[in-house]
Amino acid sequence: MANDVWPPGLPQKFPLDFVDEVPVDERIQFQPDQGPPLITTIGIESAVLYEISNWKIRDYQRDLLETFVKTTLSGGVEWFDWTNPWPNAGTLTFGFHTKPRYRCIAGARLRPEASPSEAPYGQVQRLHATSFTLIRPVWFPA
Repeated sequence: MANDVWPPGLPQKFPLDFVDEVPVDERIQFQPDQGPPLITTIGIESAVLYEISNWKIRDYQRDLLETFVKTTLSGGVEWFDWTNPWPNAGTLTFGFHTKPRYRCIAGARLRPEASPSEAPYGQVQRLHATSFTLIRPVWFPA
């Protein structure tokens, strides 16, 4: 089954100034009855977390991201494909490790009941600093 894709109405590239790439520590430790603890890894390669912080998006993009996570990805539990999230990356599979969090940093919320003459309510959208963490698996999810 094909994965859903990153929505075209959202920014198409990672905000490289605001991304931390964190390998997942998949080591496990076992303490035998005698001797030092044994430490090993679960696999050869680890998944990678991408902590995205302060990504600036508008109200309509926030609504699009919320719909994508809640509806398309069934609350953020499904995988999705993103083509070239950074230059020459190709198509990569991701999942939401944490759901998006938003902090309003500028603007006024649109009022649906406002008339067009009541500027700025019909024209101004808020700007949000959005943060979330994506996980890129080392295996292709079925």
